[in-house]
Formats: sequence, structure tokens, C-alpha cells
Amino acid sequence: MHRLLIVDDEKHVIDSLSDLFREQTGIDVEVHTAVNGYDALKIMESVPVDVVLLDIRMPGLSGIDVYDKINAFLPSCRVIFLTGYSNFEYIYHIVNNKNVMYLLKTETNDKIIAVVKDALSDIEAEQQMQKNNDNATVSSAIFRSVEKAPDGTGFNSQSRLVNMIKGYVKQNISGNLSLIRISNYFNYNSAYVSRIFKKLTGVNLSTYIMHIRIEKAKELLSYTNDSIKSIAEKTGFHTPHYFSRVFKEATGVSPKEYKINH
Repeated sequence: MHRLLIVDDEKHVIDSLSDLFREQTGIDVEVHTAVNGYDALKIMESVPVDVVLLDIRMPGLSGIDVYDKINAFLPSCRVIFLTGYSNFEYIYHIVNNKNVMYLLKTETNDKIIAVVKDALSDIEAEQQMQKNNDNATVSSAIFRSVEKAPDGTGFNSQSRLVNMIKGYVKQNISGNLSLIRISNYFNYNSAYVSRIFKKLTGVNLSTYIMHIRIEKAKELLSYTNDSIKSIAEKTGFHTPHYFSRVFKEATGVSPKEYKINH
């Protein structure tokens, strides 16, 4: 669940916005409120806030002052300034900063909700990207360590990788099974994947993929009433003509002849 902090020195504004987000079923947020900048910063010392709806003009610490402190200790937090036409110039120099947006206080509820949703979507996308980067780093580190292992651990890891690639090929036989796509899926260098697969199986990855496509085609030709075109699509061939040519080269007979005889 994400955390939203609403900061405004006008109680009716806080109450209105709090009710708005607590009643929304499409946004899963925990709502916190503060009536001034000091209270807002105190809350953020103990609560990892994701998005702050922040009034520009408040007594004591202004919205700009609060933003400067947030940007210093929680730079990933999205700040949405609440402002009016007359004081837009106060945030003109920072609205282009990363993670900063603004809303006019005259905006509709739908607009306010949409902007907060956008901010939350940005956070989720950023977190997913970081997670993917971390996974790739960990995978690379594990690979480097097991490849150098003197006790056979490296071989076991390579064997597991080859088995996973085989499983991936069989599960995605109708799709794009290029070396680059498979390598990216497992977070390995394509040259490494090609070398290890050939080393442990004795055949190139592309040869193995074609073998699996042909075997799957034989199965479909034997046990289904699917058309040649449909079987070509299900086994990853671009056109029925290309499928027929490759199938005959591999088996010595056309798909149609194989279907009749099996």
C-alpha cells in the first residue's frame, strides 16, 4: 500500500481531500494529514511517504521550504503542489524538477485523483525497473561465482540453465525464440548462452529449437485435425510455405503426406 500525505493549513481542505481518497476504490493509499510544514516533516520522519499533496502558502514553513527538506532526505517522494493562479510564480522555478507536479486548487476531484494516480504509477514503474536491475546484477554475480567454482558447482549451475532454456523453448514454441530474447529472459550474455548450450548438449541452440518445433508439428499432425496453416502458427513458423519446406527437409515428407500416413 502506498502512503499519501496531505498538508494544508485549512482544515476544510484537508477533510475534503482525505474523504476523497479514502472513498476511492481505485487507489490503495494510506492517508496521513498535517496542518503545517513542521507536522508534515515530523510525520515523514517515521512514515515512508510516497506522495505529498502540499499547499504552497502556509504559516511558518512554506510549501517551498517543506519541499526543499523532502528533496534532501526523501528524493524519491513525489510532491504535488496545491496552488492558486495568483501564486503560481512561487513554484515556477521548481515545477520542472524531477518528481514535482502542481495542481490548481480549483481543479475537479477527477483531475486531482488522476494526478495522484500518475504519481503512484511513476513510483511503481521506477520500483520495478530497480527490481529488474537488481535481479540482473544478482544473476550476473551468481554466474561469475559459480563459473569459477572448483567443486563442480559451476557445471551444475550451467546444467540447470540449459534445462531451464529447454523448458522455456517448449513452453514458448509458437513465439519468438531468438538467442537474444532467450538470453535476455534469463539475464545472461547471448554468447555465453550459445556456448554453454552447445557445450552441454552437443548441438546449437537454433538446431535444438528447430528440432522441438518439428517434433511438436509431428504431434499436431498426428493427433489433431488442425490445418497446416494453424500448425505452422502453433510451432512458430511465419508462413505455411516456410513450414512445409523446413518440415520436408527435416523428415523427407511434406506435412500433408505425414498427416495422411500418421
